[in-house]
Amino acid sequence: SGVVIINVSGSLPIGPSFSYLLISPDAGGQVSGTPPSAVAVNGISNVAGSLSISNGGLYLTVTNYTPKNLEWSGAVNGNWDNTANTNWFDTDTSGLTNFYTLDNVTFDDTGVNNLVNIPDAVQPSLTTVSADSVNYTFSGPGGITGTAGLTKNNNGTLTIQTTNGYAGAAESVVYA
Repeated sequence: SGVVIINVSGSLPIGPSFSYLLISPDAGGQVSGTPPSAVAVNGISNVAGSLSISNGGLYLTVTNYTPKNLEWSGAVNGNWDNTANTNWFDTDTSGLTNFYTLDNVTFDDTGVNNLVNIPDAVQPSLTTVSADSVNYTFSGPGGITGTAGLTKNNNGTLTIQTTNGYAGAAESVVYA
């Protein structure tokens, strides 16, 4: 596993989502199998990327997205997953919500569950652990992917037991 990095130049057409044929079956071959789930799209801001296989071709789908600013609650079950559980507090709407790819996430002293299970790859735009009195543990078979890296500040500890895949310039944890 790991992160597939796709570098894009130019701009996207106006609209919510677009698919691009990366490998054509017309060249005499067929693409088969299961594409990687962790995809980082570099070069265009605020787009989420996914790969799919259809009719023997490999497609990149990019979706325009405005990230939400989320704080970890963990009140439902402690899973940080893609859209399945409302374990996050949306600081803009003041309500519980789901995590979506590219959201900005913060782990602070307000979280009710400090044991964070990551069952699959997640790709936030920003990850900040700023707890002062809460000690967090990230564990599970998934991990944090993408180009954002992770910033840790304040006195709370962070134990990372996941395999993370930061691409590009953000391959390390920044202690602020």
